[in-house]
Amino acid sequence: RAVVRVVGRAASYGDTRQPGVYFLEADGAEAEPYAVNLDRSTGESDPAPAGSPPWRQVSVVDAGEGFIRSLYGREARGWALALALLFLLAETLLSAPKREPEGTSARPPKVKAAAAAALLLALAAVSARAQEGDKFVWTQLKYEGSWDPYPTAHVEALQYLATVTSVLSVPDRRIISLDDEKLFTSPFLLLTGRQAPPNLTDQEIRRLRDFLTAGGFLWIEDASGQRSSPFDAWVRKTMRHVFPDDDLAPLGADHVVHKTFFILRTVAARTAVASSLEGIAWGGRTVVLYDRNDSLGAWAKDALGNFLYECVPGGESQRLNARKLTLNIVMYALTGNYKQDAVHQPYLLQKMRSGTVP
Repeated sequence: RAVVRVVGRAASYGDTRQPGVYFLEADGAEAEPYAVNLDRSTGESDPAPAGSPPWRQVSVVDAGEGFIRSLYGREARGWALALALLFLLAETLLSAPKREPEGTSARPPKVKAAAAAALLLALAAVSARAQEGDKFVWTQLKYEGSWDPYPTAHVEALQYLATVTSVLSVPDRRIISLDDEKLFTSPFLLLTGRQAPPNLTDQEIRRLRDFLTAGGFLWIEDASGQRSSPFDAWVRKTMRHVFPDDDLAPLGADHVVHKTFFILRTVAARTAVASSLEGIAWGGRTVVLYDRNDSLGAWAKDALGNFLYECVPGGESQRLNARKLTLNIVMYALTGNYKQDAVHQPYLLQKMRSGTVP
């Protein structure tokens, strides 16, 4: 319910600070819904001018995934290419050379050309399924042990990503190991835990180094909330094997990750173990980003949608900054040092002076 003041021929809505669907009720008239958009600059819009809202129902169990699929649809290119492959194979069999009677000229065979085309189409179909088109894929590294302290955090983070940016994402995360063939189709890779993972083999170290030097990005998240944890010791030892000539070093306040989307003046997460992020640079960009403050813990919720953990010592304002930091890390993995370009500096400085961007 909202209080409406009529001035002249225009209605001024009062308590509509929160975006959402409101209902305008009048005596003897049917309630009319109207929407307040997330972007306040666009004003208000009526979602149901005919009185029947064109809403789509989604399952309560997987509401987030249902919303994304209703909005963007399903990835169908892989299935379409697979169907085309079946037709091509059928054409290959039908075009096989037949045995001609003696004295007649044989038709030129088409089998080799058709088989080659079928092979290329099969590779394209596999690539389309692995790449998921142009959508961002949240990829997490699995290892023996407690590799997944927050199984639903990615769902909340991807919903936030879809809400505040125009980045398209796949609702289901991809879970892989370092020897998985899909490793090099996932430029973004998350490694998190509370205890030390098993030591990497020489082959796994080489694959991880090849992944990072070929354009990949690794986000390491210490979920222990401790200043000195077995996970932290494992990370530092392992990174020295991956990059023998480079150590994890603090990222300064001027690093691009602090302004890829939101402008962040401090590093905030569920805890306040470290005052800065750490990273390893390769080829002018940060390829390994290490956060010891348990950012993903700020996203974890129970079955009723309540946050599982408090953010200490800053409370809910700290949780909000943790959400922003998560989004900035994802955007840095997608855009790299794009915001380092000097063309953005006047705009960012103006935003900081006006106070419109936190």
